[in-house]
Amino acid sequence: MKSSVTLNQFLTRRYASILGLLVVLFIFLISFMNLTGMDDTTEYYMLYEAQVLSEYYQIPDDILEFDSGKKEYYWGVEQLPKKYQDKLNTQEQKANTAYLFEHNNQYIYTLFYQNPERSALFIVVHIFEQNNQSYHSQILRIELTLLLLLILLIVIGFIIFTNKKVTSQVGRLHLWVMALTNENTNSYKLPDDLDFEELKNTAETLVLSYQKQQELNMKEQAILSREQAFLSTLSHEMRTPIAIISAASDLLNKRNTLSDKDKDTFKKVTKANNNMKQLTETLLQLWRKQPILNEIEKISLTELVNSIIEQLELDSSIIKVENKNDKPIEAQRILVSIVVTNLLRNAYQYIGNGQIEITIDKDALVISNYFDKNITTSDEKFGFGIGLYLVEKICVQNNWGIHTHIEDSIFSVETLFRSQAIS
Repeated sequence: MKSSVTLNQFLTRRYASILGLLVVLFIFLISFMNLTGMDDTTEYYMLYEAQVLSEYYQIPDDILEFDSGKKEYYWGVEQLPKKYQDKLNTQEQKANTAYLFEHNNQYIYTLFYQNPERSALFIVVHIFEQNNQSYHSQILRIELTLLLLLILLIVIGFIIFTNKKVTSQVGRLHLWVMALTNENTNSYKLPDDLDFEELKNTAETLVLSYQKQQELNMKEQAILSREQAFLSTLSHEMRTPIAIISAASDLLNKRNTLSDKDKDTFKKVTKANNNMKQLTETLLQLWRKQPILNEIEKISLTELVNSIIEQLELDSSIIKVENKNDKPIEAQRILVSIVVTNLLRNAYQYIGNGQIEITIDKDALVISNYFDKNITTSDEKFGFGIGLYLVEKICVQNNWGIHTHIEDSIFSVETLFRSQAIS
């Protein structure tokens, strides 16, 4: 396995190299400016000499030569030696500008100066021997220019390569991540061409995450399979006794051998069995997360509450029903019945000492009861027992509002039955 470095180490090394190249570039740039400055200084002194001497001497005067063989001065182009005139096109030379040419292994600097107070041009000539190293600046300047360009290209190349290296590594990781699927276990193998530790660690973390997710998915599938098997068994176990009771009830009804007193009892049994049958189907559909498609009808909450109190054989003396506005709601009766039945049973079971108060206001139902603080609940979110958990599931599925409230040992459940359209 090839050794890898961190992204920080890679960038540090790269940019340290770039910094070193920039330092070298700066040094050569200073040298280049120094050589250029030497040439500029030569031209400056030539201009200075031309200005001073052209003002001090008159046109016919002979000019004293300070450095014989190195500096020469002339009034007018006509006085220039022929060797200079042959090298220079005097008609095209600009005033106050220095020109350079070679002659007999010498560098000749020539400046044509126009003094505003003189009619003739004043010409300054500086002569340098080529064998003097200080005057090879022109060649050195060209060489330094090429070297500067080379170093600059290397710096740019380093930057481009560094950027390409990092982006290619990130892009490779991106393609690998996009190829990851829970079904393709072969894609879990880490890419071999990742060079940075950060990217490798990220890839390893993603692999572990995918593997854990796959394990969770397998466990979830196993749980769902067991749940389906349980629901299938439960459906059979619940429907079988209900079917037996229904068949026996039909048989007794056909025989017509019951007394009037037994017939009243028989009607209660038949009604309870029908309710149990409908309740069983509803609960099975709810647990299977299937839509419950019963007929929507108008329901009086007051009548339904009183009917359930009677059906559950609750002590009506401790139950107070206050009807503020009994406007019928539009909903599936079996679902509303399950909700109200569980709320009343829950309140009655945990009442302790006190009274149950039921308030009905249009589509709002509030059930309040005193409860014993020493009673522990099985679910803090949904209240006491499985009853409120089932109620909450039905309310969520039908977009009904429900919330609980506890204050001064009074436990209240408010349910808002939003009406559904009657088809």
